Formats: sequence, structure tokens, C-alpha cells
Amino acid sequence: MDFFPEVSASTSPHRSIFLILRRSAPAAAVSLSLLWLVLPPEPSSDTSLVDKVRRIDYLGAFLVLSSTVLLVTALEQGGTGYSWRSALVLSLLIFSIILLAGSILHSWSLRHRNKRAEPVLAWNLLSDRFAIGLFLNAFFGGSAFLAAIVVLPLQFQVVYQDTASGSGYRLLCLTLVSPLFSGVAGFLTQRKHTPPLYTLLAGQSLTVIGSGLASSLHPEMRTYPVREYGYQTIMGAGFGLC
Repeated sequence: MDFFPEVSASTSPHRSIFLILRRSAPAAAVSLSLLWLVLPPEPSSDTSLVDKVRRIDYLGAFLVLSSTVLLVTALEQGGTGYSWRSALVLSLLIFSIILLAGSILHSWSLRHRNKRAEPVLAWNLLSDRFAIGLFLNAFFGGSAFLAAIVVLPLQFQVVYQDTASGSGYRLLCLTLVSPLFSGVAGFLTQRKHTPPLYTLLAGQSLTVIGSGLASSLHPEMRTYPVREYGYQTIMGAGFGLC
């Protein structure tokens, strides 16, 4: 049965993406089997299933998920589907901030009231300066990374009329360099004992430089300059180090 009757030969790469995703299921099944065989079993515990269920932080999970979903929705819709000043986007942002504050207060409450529930956001992490710095680094660095891997393929297909596979090829400078420099960061931190602060500063600096250079492309250009691949490489290095 053909689920893509309207797809022409020029848009066949879109179809290939679904075929690739469908064929990735056997690989995932093999990975699951290896995990089941290799990982050691969970150590025996006297804790009953009822006690384990009672220790789940249902309210904290609701607050964290709700705040993140509303925040992501607002950031996705702002400036695209709706204006940043629209009532929908502003209300989503306000409610996400309120729910985030509620999740932090809930974590503090669990910490100081000795509740049995295990918090989704542990207060000892929220009150640790090092952990907070890593969280903020991951948030802002991840935002730039997601923006790059979403906006650039759209630019390739909409502006330069590339196919889906062609836009993926154009993004290889970023997607191949990023995991390479992730390995470099791990080598520097574990083998060379480089303080993580220096690695993160270098990564964020490269991210700012690469993103700024990539954003300097004139909107009237209808051909992708070769220098932009160099800018992708700089961004990929920064993303990997972070």
C-alpha cells in the first residue's frame, strides 16, 4: 500500500527519511537485547512495590514537565506562528515561569520537610553553584545547537531549493565536527585534567563566533557561500566542547 501517492520523483528524499526511520527499529531491538544481556541485574531490595510507588514525586514531575512544555511551545510559536507580543505567547511564557518557580519551591519543601518522595529536581543540585552553571551552560548551548540543526536545513530547502537529503549533506560540517570535539573535551577533562571551566569557555566562545559569522549571510543571497561551511565547523567545535 502506498502512503505517499502524491510524492513525485523530486521529493523522493522525504520518503527515504521515513524508510530509514522504519529500518532503524531492528537496530534498536539489537541494542535493547545487548543491554538486557550485558547489564547486571538490579540488586535485591526489601522495599516493596507500594513503597517505591509512594516515593515517586508526582507533583514535581507535573510541574517540571508542564513548565518545560509551555516554555518550548512559546519559543517555537513566538515570531513564527504568532507575534512575540501576542496573548498566546505571553501567557505561555508567564505560566511556564510560574510553574518553574513552583517546581523549585516544591523541591525546597521536600528537602526541608523530610518527605519520602524523591524529588525530580533535587534541592542539593539546585543549591550547588557548579551544578547550576552546568545546567545553564547546557540550556543556552543546547538552544543554539537545536536552532542551528533546525534552521539551517529549513534554509537549505526553502531558500536554496535543496532536497531533504541535500540539506542533510550540507549540514555534515556541523554534525561530524560536533561529536569529534565532544571526544576532545572528554580527553582534555579526563586524561589531561583540564578544568571543565576552560573547556566550556572555549566551547561557548566558538559557539558565539560561529553563530555570529553564520548569521552574517545576506538575506538576498540565493547561493550558499563556501565560507559558510567553515562557520559550521566553528559552530560544531563549540557545540562539541560544550
